[in-house]
Amino acid sequence: MRRYSVPKKRGGKMVAFLVIAIVSIVIIGVVLFNIRIQSVQRPHGEFKLLSIREVFQHAFGEANVQISLFGSVKVTGNDEMNNSYTVVVSQDGTIFIHINGTIQPNVEDVYKEIYTRALYKILTSTPLSDYESSDPTSFLSYLNNIAMEYYKENEKDYLRITGSDKEGNILKISYAITKFGGKFKVTAEKLVINGKELNSNAMRVTLAKIYKKEIDKDLIEAIKNSFLKDFQNVSIGEVFSKLSNARWTIKDETKKVVELNGIEKIEESEVALTLGFRIDENGDTVIDYLLLNGEKIDEKAIIYYISYIYSKYGYADKEKDIAKFKDLILKSRLPNGLSTFQEFFDKHFSEVQWDMYYKPNSYEFVVSGKTRAKNTPVELRFISTPDGLYLAESVYGSEKAKSDIVINNVLNESLQVSQTNILSVVMNGKIVKYSPVQSNKVAFESFLKSPVWQYDSNADRVVLSGIGKYGSRDWNFKFVFETFFGKEPVLEYVYMDGTQAIDEVVDYVVSKVFRVETLGNNLSELVKNTIFTYKTYEEILGPVGWSIDRQYDRVVFSSSNLTVYFSVEPSGKVNVVQLFYKGQDMSTKTAEIVKLLEDGGSLESLEKKKTQQSQQPPQEEKEEQQPEAPQTGQF
Repeated sequence: MRRYSVPKKRGGKMVAFLVIAIVSIVIIGVVLFNIRIQSVQRPHGEFKLLSIREVFQHAFGEANVQISLFGSVKVTGNDEMNNSYTVVVSQDGTIFIHINGTIQPNVEDVYKEIYTRALYKILTSTPLSDYESSDPTSFLSYLNNIAMEYYKENEKDYLRITGSDKEGNILKISYAITKFGGKFKVTAEKLVINGKELNSNAMRVTLAKIYKKEIDKDLIEAIKNSFLKDFQNVSIGEVFSKLSNARWTIKDETKKVVELNGIEKIEESEVALTLGFRIDENGDTVIDYLLLNGEKIDEKAIIYYISYIYSKYGYADKEKDIAKFKDLILKSRLPNGLSTFQEFFDKHFSEVQWDMYYKPNSYEFVVSGKTRAKNTPVELRFISTPDGLYLAESVYGSEKAKSDIVINNVLNESLQVSQTNILSVVMNGKIVKYSPVQSNKVAFESFLKSPVWQYDSNADRVVLSGIGKYGSRDWNFKFVFETFFGKEPVLEYVYMDGTQAIDEVVDYVVSKVFRVETLGNNLSELVKNTIFTYKTYEEILGPVGWSIDRQYDRVVFSSSNLTVYFSVEPSGKVNVVQLFYKGQDMSTKTAEIVKLLEDGGSLESLEKKKTQQSQQPPQEEKEEQQPEAPQTGQF
């Protein structure tokens, strides 16, 4: 039998290779396609809410994507005017934008405009949060001359819509646009009318008008959940829902007025009460009107009735109300006009306390305390009404009396005690505690001739007058004392022949009166620091050798051959009264000598000059004698 061999086909291997190659190319192409498409599926820069492709889809309705596996990716869209916008994303992620084929130099600005357009399309197609049943484009029919602005705040995208309503008010609504689980959410977060930002309640009511939402429930709830300006601690609804048969209704939707009707007990009588609440242009809730049994209450009196109701239910802030009126009361003047109530209470009262009572048509303030003079209990009552603030019947001791009588009793009481007690406090006290002298009376009466102690009720001071010696002569002294809280005497002023003495002179006189020498040492410092013409006496004469002659009340400078005596007048004027050089009295040349020393000269040179002059022969014609340099009396 013959055997035949069948030859094998070589074409099968080639087919398999081609199939594998094609499949590989397809896979590589798909991978490259996915890589390239991802470049437009991600956000660009800070515009993170939408990818590049989503921006074009929302901005222009559709986006045509062209992908080059080894080149750029293009996304194209057309606006309503058929203008063509193309964004080109290169392999390194850089973007370029063409409009009608023309490349744009300001890429970021153009992309922001397209992004803003996309957010606007989302805003007008996504129902507003809390207003889902309303048309999202409602603001377009409510506002005129609309403008939009994109901004970013706290990593959140906002679109601000600006326009004017039919009354001409300028509204600015800030919409936050976010995305959760692929779905967009639009929330109105801020509403500004004519430059004033509305609070949450007013914004909710205004948005209800814009989006044509049923306003009744929202407006009433907005009013009930809001707060009156003077009562921020509790909502309106919490207080006024306590009225019997309280009924809330819309009175005027356009003016945002809600009316409350109820029954309230005022001063033992039941009263039909009608209140109109309104949201004003600032978004604050205010009271538009108040009726009691159908009778309208004056606008200025409304606050008193409202405060009475808040107080009745325990919501009034008494401390705040007292503080508000306290300053007004304290700055007011007494009926006699002599002082303010602040000065009156500080001077004549101790243990001062404030209280307040709410009345339907007034406030009553009670200031209580004890008089400083005799510890008499006193109550002064002030009444605040729409017509103003005035004093009412008050209490002195345990007796009621007119307020002016009570005030006069307090003043007289203080005056009587002042004239006796304050004199005693000053005379028996001691202004220099460490003095060996027993009291002010003993000290000053040993210094003065014919001393007279008096109390000056107008100035509330003790005045001591008499004749005392200072320096080379007698002076008319007047010592003025005040007391701290009526207990501690303090020397306030000293006058000598009507001139108020400076502190250094006062301290020196007091040091003599109370026999405490160290207290008067500043008199020497005053002289040392006094300027002659351009140098101080200390610079002229030196820092060493200064003392005080307490017998004649002189400041003395003394060195080996020079002695200078200074007097200090009450005004502080310093005089050189005597000058001795080597025991010789040269007081008539004090100005010349001190000037010589100030200019750096020496007394030896002056002495030598005089000797030379005395040795010269007399001249036939005498020169006209020049006047001696005048002594100014102050150096």
